[in-house]
Amino acid sequence: MSHDFLTSLHSSVISVSDGPTKAEPKAAKLETGEQGVETLSAKDNRHRTVGVSMSPQLRERAAQRARALGLPFSRYVQWCVEAELDGSSLGDRFKT
Repeated sequence: MSHDFLTSLHSSVISVSDGPTKAEPKAAKLETGEQGVETLSAKDNRHRTVGVSMSPQLRERAAQRARALGLPFSRYVQWCVEAELDGSSLGDRFKT
């Protein structure tokens, strides 16, 4: 009986292909911008996980500061980067 099931997988009812199916999401396209830095296309504005290297001591200090502010670590790092890029004071950004 199991042989009949496996054989039916090769029938015309269930197509088998090596290419991507319509159900698979398309991968975001990377574009090379100024200074050779790869960025996601403007059409894809979803948040992405990125790896940032830091010492264990810096990681712990940042995690403590995030907890003191009542923020998740990721949000704290995002806000720090945003404040620097916007030319804002970190103190102003995190005033409670």
